[in-house]
Amino acid sequence: PTPTLFEVGQALGCPSGGVLISTGADSNGDGVLSEDEVTDTQEVCNGQAGVDGGGCSQSGNTPLGGFILAMAVLMLALRRSHRSEQV
Repeated sequence: PTPTLFEVGQALGCPSGGVLISTGADSNGDGVLSEDEVTDTQEVCNGQAGVDGGGCSQSGNTPLGGFILAMAVLMLALRRSHRSEQV
């Protein structure tokens, strides 16, 4: 089976920054996804910075939420890619 890869780049459509996650099968086995190997691309945007308060010193300013969301999108993309390889 051809390995499924993902690459992370900068999302251009995110006002507060974010990542662009591309997934696909590395058909030629070179360890890099070329444009014709990419089967799905998703932007995961950071939320806007919030106001401190509510007993939380990092209210709305922590990158952890964005990271968790990015990993969730990545797992869904990998699952979708794996299913398409089985068909």
